[in-house]
Amino acid sequence: MRLYRGIGENKPLFGEEHLSGRWFTDDLEVARTYGPRILYVDLPPKFAKMYQLEGKPDHEYCLPEAWVYQALELRDERPSSLLD
Repeated sequence: MRLYRGIGENKPLFGEEHLSGRWFTDDLEVARTYGPRILYVDLPPKFAKMYQLEGKPDHEYCLPEAWVYQALELRDERPSSLLD
């Protein structure tokens, strides 16, 4: 499952600074609303589900740093089918 993160001028919400840089979405268009530079990471769906945020829309995830560090810059927008 491919997750995206938009990088821009956004600042973390007060009290959520410790989560900064860890927010991802499975919706590329949502990621673009956060900034023009897009990072992505491919996770097996069972792992993605573990990091899905409760009480938030289905497309929001907070990943641990180990996965965040594996994120790459998006250069090709074709969806990944490797781990779907």
